[in-house]
Amino acid sequence: MQFHQIRTPFESNFSLPIQQTQSDFNRASIEILRIVACLGIVWFHCKAPYAEVGYAGLPVFVAISVALTTASKSSESPLVGIRKRARRLLGPWILCSLAYATWRLIGNVRAGRETFATFDASMLTAGGALHLWYLPFIFLVTCITTFCRPSLRLGQFKSIAIGLAAAAIILCSWGISQKWLSQPFDSWLFCVPAIFIGLALPTMNDLGERTRRVLILSACVSLACLISSILGYRSAVIPYSLGTITLSIAWIAPFAASAQLKRIAGMTFEVYLMHPMLLSLLMIVTGLQFGALTAIVTWTVTSSLVLLIKTKMPTTSWISEQLTQILVLPGRSLALAKWDQHPLKARSAATAGG
Repeated sequence: MQFHQIRTPFESNFSLPIQQTQSDFNRASIEILRIVACLGIVWFHCKAPYAEVGYAGLPVFVAISVALTTASKSSESPLVGIRKRARRLLGPWILCSLAYATWRLIGNVRAGRETFATFDASMLTAGGALHLWYLPFIFLVTCITTFCRPSLRLGQFKSIAIGLAAAAIILCSWGISQKWLSQPFDSWLFCVPAIFIGLALPTMNDLGERTRRVLILSACVSLACLISSILGYRSAVIPYSLGTITLSIAWIAPFAASAQLKRIAGMTFEVYLMHPMLLSLLMIVTGLQFGALTAIVTWTVTSSLVLLIKTKMPTTSWISEQLTQILVLPGRSLALAKWDQHPLKARSAATAGG
């Protein structure tokens, strides 16, 4: 079996293992699924109708990340791969954490709150914004997978992974219902079944066995979701049943992806990182409320901005002064302008003058 370069599913030009035909390389269905999954996350964060359907994008991204890492046949040492992954994941996490922390400070000033009123301990592990928890989580998971890759290639273990995924859905749904963990660790727990789904996917690249194995995976996950729902633990039912079925369909659809499609799918990483800040900014400027319209507008504006950045600065890394300015300065300028008109500032000036 031949393999090509492996990247995280948010990144552009990632590749999947191919066995017989070039049409099985960079499958269009996987690229489309990346776009839809990212839109689902934006939909969920905008609290649009049926938000739990959009949340199915999360286990999809985790499963693809683990599958690509497990399937990789790179000859480089695990430490080299981890350094590259740190540059792609932890670098943006640090930069965006600083940007979102600045955004929080601006929000506190605008609202007249204490400077660090919205800062809490979860920021130490999640980052400056709650959605950034995904980056250190997937970094840790893929690093462990990289070191364990030789063992994970055993066909017997990968077959067991399907059963472990089904069991994890029930156990993790129960654990989440007990509310033992705070953010971001309850989100980490939610994603554990997706790790096992990702371990199972690389066994489904043989063209002769792919459909049968995908059906087994979908059936086992659906059964686990049904049992979990009957037991009253429904947090993972819709995301995992819908996410696994769509991922299974995409995995067995061998269509070549066009360069344009891959370019659009390659923007999902930046869209994921930037959309909460732009959502907040849009709600301040336009008065939009949470809902479907806000989700569509946020997705459109964020995607357009990312496309503009990639077009004007195609070689610019996330870890750069230019992107920091793009993320921070517009919000800072708007917040200061709003603060100049805020009644609290007028009262503060009057008190100081008196």
